Amino acid sequence: MGTRVVWALTGRRPTGTIDTLLVRRDWLEQRLHTLDAALVLGLFGERQPRTTSLTQWREYSQTAGLQPGQELTVQEQLTRIKINRNQ
Repeated sequence: MGTRVVWALTGRRPTGTIDTLLVRRDWLEQRLHTLDAALVLGLFGERQPRTTSLTQWREYSQTAGLQPGQELTVQEQLTRIKINRNQ
């Protein structure tokens, strides 16, 4: 049996389910190097509920990038609290 390099996790909280994919960094960098690729991640307008009644949520945007052999670059997170005033 080989060494596990990827984990798919599901968590629960009062406002819903969270799915997460974790990858061992050395494996990811090797794959990127082999493919002559870089990884760019972006969240734009991601919403996370702040209450179980869904009247408030946090909205945020952020980008990050990874190139083999270099440090992860992360842009400043843009965030704000939103409120549904129609309820």
